[in-house]
Amino acid sequence: MGRLFPGAVAGSLCVLLGTSSAFADELVLTYDDDQPDGYKSFGGFGHAVRFMAPADRQWYVSRIDVCASQYGGGHDPANTFVRAYVCDGNMNAIGEGQAPYQLFRYGRTQDWGSIDMPLVPVKGPFVVIVAPGSLQTRGLYVAYDTTWKDAGDIHSAVGSPGKPARPVDQLLDWMIRCTITDEEEALAPPEDTGEVLSWDDGSAEDQQSFGGGTGMVVRFDPPAGERLLDAVRLYGSAYGTGRDGDRRAFTVAVCDADMKVLSTSMYPHTLFTSDAHWVRVDLDPDVPVKGPFYIVYVGHCTRTEGIYLGVDTSGHSSLGKPGELAEWSFRLPQNQVNWMIRAELKKP
Repeated sequence: MGRLFPGAVAGSLCVLLGTSSAFADELVLTYDDDQPDGYKSFGGFGHAVRFMAPADRQWYVSRIDVCASQYGGGHDPANTFVRAYVCDGNMNAIGEGQAPYQLFRYGRTQDWGSIDMPLVPVKGPFVVIVAPGSLQTRGLYVAYDTTWKDAGDIHSAVGSPGKPARPVDQLLDWMIRCTITDEEEALAPPEDTGEVLSWDDGSAEDQQSFGGGTGMVVRFDPPAGERLLDAVRLYGSAYGTGRDGDRRAFTVAVCDADMKVLSTSMYPHTLFTSDAHWVRVDLDPDVPVKGPFYIVYVGHCTRTEGIYLGVDTSGHSSLGKPGELAEWSFRLPQNQVNWMIRAELKKP
């Protein structure tokens, strides 16, 4: 880990706050003094901080706090997201969360915003990467601290999951804080978590994008009885410059067994980054489904910019658009293709 973060000293980790109860202990890990000394943004890279979890027990990352502010325009702060990744000592992502830009004010004064994490297990050294997806036209300024920093007391870098981190061009630590808890009981799912319908195995063997109105269609067969479809998950990555991401949107339509449209929603391309991952989009309102139904994803991509959706090698997918199926016209046989789309259901 020392190679990735030159001069990092594990023992210099500061515990800002520790709380305990009959149920759990909670620690907030930080290297800052709560006073920003400057700010930076990076295009294509995240703000990485190396932390050290105490070795006395199993800990779980429950929240990431970021001191930042918005800049630029032409985007919807409610639907433009900053992502946080928890990585192991080799920079492999082991958990992620996201939060909208609207948590942060505009301007050159940074303030704290929180990203909830799905209780990511950590032991020993780990890395948190905050990736705002900043561009020249819009992004987040992330604050940094330089108080009493020297080459042996730096724990911050820039980087992306799965890639070596790079040192920053000055002695600083990002104002990013990590809350960890030992509450194992919190990992237990609620009594009624709903159901996730899926045909894929979670691993993409290929990827594809389509332009125009061509949609990727997956048919689902829910359990007997009425259900509410409240979210759709899509596995994919963005390609191109990203300059038009805030103005370009994809469509998710829900159709019944006869391809009659039940619901149509639009979401910005900026939900995706260059790293392939699952994106969850909420349907508002929930869509009642009873019996077979279709999810139709239309990316509205171009040759130079768009979204690559993951392809799994099974055979439950079609082509079409909201309201109708189309003839199969893809380089792989239809019985070998499954678009990586999942459906989240809950009981009424």
